[in-house]
Amino acid sequence: MPLVELRQQQDLISREAAQLVLPILLRGAEAGLPEAGWLRIAALLYPQLVGWRGQAAAISYLAARAVLPSASRPPPLPYDIAWTLQALRSTVFGVPRNAPGWSPAKVAADGSARLVRHVEQAGRETTIQVSSASGGKGRWARVADSSQPCPFCALMISRGPVYHSDARRSAGFQAHDKDRCVAILVRDGQRDWPGRDEFERIQEIYYDASSGVYGEEKWHAFRKAYENPDRKAA
Repeated sequence: MPLVELRQQQDLISREAAQLVLPILLRGAEAGLPEAGWLRIAALLYPQLVGWRGQAAAISYLAARAVLPSASRPPPLPYDIAWTLQALRSTVFGVPRNAPGWSPAKVAADGSARLVRHVEQAGRETTIQVSSASGGKGRWARVADSSQPCPFCALMISRGPVYHSDARRSAGFQAHDKDRCVAILVRDGQRDWPGRDEFERIQEIYYDASSGVYGEEKWHAFRKAYENPDRKAA
């Protein structure tokens, strides 16, 4: 499954999730439901989220298998209803109504974005599972859906295909709400892969900016250079 098709299929799932979740959260926010009411909403949404996560995992596995035909399908990833409730608490009913910019529409949109991230994460983590089980035959890379991803995503993209071995496991896919990046499998020795040009461009910025600095300063130096590409060092 090519990257374009993977994105199209994931977008269909994400759009379906948002279209169902958003109006439910909006009505709940407008009504000022107590926590017990939101617990019922979490219970209502939970099976739907599990289903969408299964679909996201399935298409990501097909994309990974197109790169590595010998890849076995990994077991389903755990997903607890407590995570659904926590997503709603942190974005909708747990946000004080006197918070700056609070409105039913805003908190509902934030809650919907958080739950869509839960759905999409199942696809990303499935790719990582396949990579981890491949014995080094396949590595995963983060790929954005635009030419100018946010600085955080760009920093993760600059890592390229992440190394795996029995002795070392890479960090997981750190995603934020409304993150449109995907994880793709890259076969060991594969020279051309979707997103390579972007990876090389951003990696060059990172190396140039972070040379001679250490620790957290590397991030600050990279972000400054990335957000101001036309600014030359004095």
